[in-house]
Amino acid sequence: MRKIALALVITGSIATSAWADEPTGGRRLTDGALAGVSFTAPAGAAAQAPADEAEKPYTLTIGTDIPSDYYFRGFVQETEGFIFQPYVDLGLQLGESVSLNVGFWNSMHSNDATGYYEADPYVTLGFTRGSWSPSATYTLYTGPSDVISTIHELAFGISHDSPLAPSANLAVELNNDNHTYFDLGIEPGIPLEGSPVSLSVPVAVGLSLNDYYGETFGFFKAGLAAGVELGSGLEVHGSIDMLVLGDTLQFDDKTVKPVFSIGLSYTY
Repeated sequence: MRKIALALVITGSIATSAWADEPTGGRRLTDGALAGVSFTAPAGAAAQAPADEAEKPYTLTIGTDIPSDYYFRGFVQETEGFIFQPYVDLGLQLGESVSLNVGFWNSMHSNDATGYYEADPYVTLGFTRGSWSPSATYTLYTGPSDVISTIHELAFGISHDSPLAPSANLAVELNNDNHTYFDLGIEPGIPLEGSPVSLSVPVAVGLSLNDYYGETFGFFKAGLAAGVELGSGLEVHGSIDMLVLGDTLQFDDKTVKPVFSIGLSYTY
C-alpha cells in the first residue's frame, strides 16, 4: 500500500498551504513516497504585492494546517485523532525569473506512538517565462518514528497564470524502482472584488505512469478553498475536498471521502 507523500511544487514564495490531499499533494505506508498538500503561490500574487515586497530578495513563510484526515495523492496516512502539520519555507529570488525555495514540512499525529509521524525537507528551483512557471523539486520523505521508509523524490511541475490556473506534475521515486506519479489539475478563482477573502475551486486527477498505484487511476478530487488576509502577512485558510479513490486506494470500503482542513500562515 503506497504511503502518502507531500506534493510540493513551489514556483515562488509559498503563500498558501495545500488544500488537497495533498495536499496541494502518494507514497506507500511502509515503503513509498509523499498529497494532500501542495504549496504554491496563488496566480497573480506577484502582481498584487506592494512594490517594496515585490523587490524584496527573500520571503519567509511559516504556518500549519490541521486536516480532518491525512491523505496523500489518494493514499491514506491517518484518519483518527488530531493531525498537526507545521511547515516553514524560505524563498530566494535569484534573478528576474528564477527563484529558489528551501523548506521543511512535518506531520504530527496524536494517534501515532511517538507523535512525530513525518518530516520532509525539500528544495525547489522555479522559473517564470511569460505566463508559464515550470519548476523542479527534490523532496526527502522521512519518518522519525520509523513508521514510514525514506523516499528520495524528484518532481517536475508546470503551471499557467490564467483564469483556470491549469497545472501538471510528474514525480519519480528515485530509490523505489522509479515509481512514477502524474497529475493534472485546475484551480479557477471566484472573483470577490474588494474583499480580503479569496475563493477557488481545485480539481485534480492523480495517475500512475509506472507502478505507482497498481493501476492507472489513483484518485479524483474536487473541492472549495478559501483564504482570508488578516493583514501584516497573516492569513487564515480552510478547505473541503471530496476524494474519489481508485480500487487500490479504497480505505474501509469507502470510494468517496470528504476531507476538511483549516490552517494559519505568516509571510514576511
